[in-house]
Amino acid sequence: MPRSLLILAALFPVLVGHASSQETLRWKFNAGDELRYAVVQTTDLALTSPGGGAETKTRQAMDLVWKVESVDGEGAARVKCEVERVQMTLEASGGQSFEFDTDSPEPPEGLAALVAPAFKQLVTDGFTATFSADGELSDVEASADLLQAVSNLPGGGGSAGAEALRQLAAPATQPLPAEPVAAGGAWTHTSGNAAVAMMGKVLFETKYTYAEQRDVDGKPLAVLTPAFTVTTGPDAAAPQSGKVEARGAEGELLFDAEAGRLASSDVTQKMGIELTVGGSTVSGDIAQQTVVTADEKCEPLVTEGAAAATSAE
Repeated sequence: MPRSLLILAALFPVLVGHASSQETLRWKFNAGDELRYAVVQTTDLALTSPGGGAETKTRQAMDLVWKVESVDGEGAARVKCEVERVQMTLEASGGQSFEFDTDSPEPPEGLAALVAPAFKQLVTDGFTATFSADGELSDVEASADLLQAVSNLPGGGGSAGAEALRQLAAPATQPLPAEPVAAGGAWTHTSGNAAVAMMGKVLFETKYTYAEQRDVDGKPLAVLTPAFTVTTGPDAAAPQSGKVEARGAEGELLFDAEAGRLASSDVTQKMGIELTVGGSTVSGDIAQQTVVTADEKCEPLVTEGAAAATSAE
């Protein structure tokens, strides 16, 4: 047998084993666990209409803790989601702006008064849900006051309270494949997006690819990269009708397979929108960056010494 074939034969088991090496990605829970996440979302919106243009920049920071109450035989956990703090800032064309912080004793004013009831109730009550081993949230339960408050959030498109809560907490989860996956393998997950909920039924289908395993501070982490598509449909409860176009996603998510939890993520989704308002067509671009970090708290967004909320008319 030629030398080259002997070498190939010797290496064949290694090559095949490497090519087919698969990893089971699962969230792992134990009763009494506490999983802390800092979630910061930045949304840049630029609109163009026959009457001119407008730009808005919103930042929202949330300190969230999953407290595991119990775990069933399939690894799904019943968790209490406790939100310790919510901060939000907005800067818009025309001088409109506000700063809001649930930690501030000052009463919210102006635009901030529209979001304050929901976020304050969220910090006061929290909610419970089932968190499956493949990263799905379901069976959300909350007080009647909280469900009503989050249903009334501006731009929410009238989302039912339980669904609105699920979307608020979704960045601190990560959908995982049902089967073991090898490098280069992919799976899809369908969800909504609160940033465009005002436009009707908007569904995001995200394709996650297991890109590689990377050593981070001596710990092997699974690197996941996202790509997404969007479908839209009418919704009688939505204040506007329109279309949303996916324009790409950048970034990555790091999942700790050994610990069974999300380590961090930094993903930006870009979208184009077109909606009809008062008989006129408005088009625009949205860029939404979501940064999630485990075992951290969010840095202050609101300037030190400022009131809880300010608004310029």
